[in-house]
Amino acid sequence: MHLEEDFLGDPHAFRPERFLDDAGNVVSASHENRKHLMPFGAGTRVCVGEILGIGRLFLLLATVAQLLVL
Repeated sequence: MHLEEDFLGDPHAFRPERFLDDAGNVVSASHENRKHLMPFGAGTRVCVGEILGIGRLFLLLATVAQLLVL
């Protein structure tokens, strides 16, 4: 889905403005481009590293929070 030209035009080009509004803020989840964004996949083709990635992110944020409190 992320490489289909019907959704993103030129999927191989790095253009973060696809997901930003005119003011530079991230568009809402109901925006057409966000509806087709599924970084970890869905259903039977879900990424096996999703839980690992989210867990690592949690550990990183917890470590940063502990360092800032001390």
